[in-house]
Amino acid sequence: MHLPSSTCLRILLPLVALNAGAETGPWPGRGPRVFAFYPRHGPSGTKVTLFGTQLDQVQGVALGQMNVSFLVQDARRVLFVVPPGAVSGRVLVRAAGRVLPSPGTFTV
Repeated sequence: MHLPSSTCLRILLPLVALNAGAETGPWPGRGPRVFAFYPRHGPSGTKVTLFGTQLDQVQGVALGQMNVSFLVQDARRVLFVVPPGAVSGRVLVRAAGRVLPSPGTFTV
């Protein structure tokens, strides 16, 4: 079975991001970073995983303008559930005194 290269890249991107952090370690002086999230769309109740580095420093997560409950799984993953009433928007992570926008938007 042959998949278009764009499909392959979309599937491999979170793994590449995680491997990059594992090989190079946290970037000194740059703080937490969000590389990707999955899935990119879903209704309320959808479990979303954020991928990045130093995410154990996360103090808050928002979907668009709505704060969401979250669970830090480890330094590279944070899980949240799309709440009822959420609308499409960027995932915003508050960590180390900064607000980190996600690459792309989540579509409800």
